[in-house]
Amino acid sequence: MAWRRDEGALTRWLGFSSESLSKIEDIELATLKIHLVLEDASKSLLAARLAVKEDAFFDLRIDFSTLVDVALEGAGNSHLVGALRALNTARNYVSHHVESSQFMDKLALFVRESAAGAAPKSGPVSMPAGHWPNHPKEQFTALKEAFDEAAFAIFDLAINGIPKAQA
Repeated sequence: MAWRRDEGALTRWLGFSSESLSKIEDIELATLKIHLVLEDASKSLLAARLAVKEDAFFDLRIDFSTLVDVALEGAGNSHLVGALRALNTARNYVSHHVESSQFMDKLALFVRESAAGAAPKSGPVSMPAGHWPNHPKEQFTALKEAFDEAAFAIFDLAINGIPKAQA
């Protein structure tokens, strides 16, 4: 999937989530890619909050933790912030360590925090929300669901804004 600036962050997320993520078989690579997409979404949220063009921060290098803190300031969604921080820590373990016993723990926390901050689901559920399974295939499913929940929450804030009671 080409990563085109002119498509917008929402379209890039949808394309990655529906087309590319299912082709990745390595959970560490999936984590790195998910981190990039959620960083892109967070930059889009920051642009919306500052009322500038959506791609204003496309090429800007900004520390992920700082981006999350600034983009989500006043949003009142501590679970989303916790999820993104856990994902960032997991990503850092992959990027800066040959092996880390804490990598999977941080992914599990990302999944739990994403589920805790997500809107309740209706219909059949394959596993309890926020559950981190032992089987790798089920871990991918949980990671993808958490990724989509986090992205949805970010784009919801970008599109609808932060409710006045929380801002």
